[in-house]
Amino acid sequence: MSPIQVNFASGEDQYKHLVAIIGKGIQVPRLFNEASGGFNLNTGKKRIEQSIFFILKTKIGERVFPPDFGSNLHRLVFEQNDLIFIDMAIMYTKEAIEKWEKRIKILNVQIKREAEIIDENRVDIVIEYLIQRTNVMGSYVYPFYITPMRVGGE
Repeated sequence: MSPIQVNFASGEDQYKHLVAIIGKGIQVPRLFNEASGGFNLNTGKKRIEQSIFFILKTKIGERVFPPDFGSNLHRLVFEQNDLIFIDMAIMYTKEAIEKWEKRIKILNVQIKREAEIIDENRVDIVIEYLIQRTNVMGSYVYPFYITPMRVGGE
């Protein structure tokens, strides 16, 4: 399924089109706007990225409704940072996002654990996606922290 070609007269038209498809939602964690007295809202790619964050951060069974919302990434917290871990993290990420975020199509998921990441217990899950019904592509980096189990007081 290829994306629909849409030509916009201006950036504002493109923004309105994205809002119509994605919608608006309350921004978390900064819920209130002190200056206006209203809610902080997010739209567009920020709304998608916040949704991805909540999906991956939530353990399956953690919420009452729906109880199967979330991902299985938490199962990998104590795993070794090896090829099996990478395959499982990619699988859990794809499964959860494909199930719960219908506004996007996942193009690619990669695990980044390179030398420039200062924390050896951190891996970045890089998610590249296409917003359905648009030509808008996005990329989101989800930081995931592992705590390898030590044997014999190492």
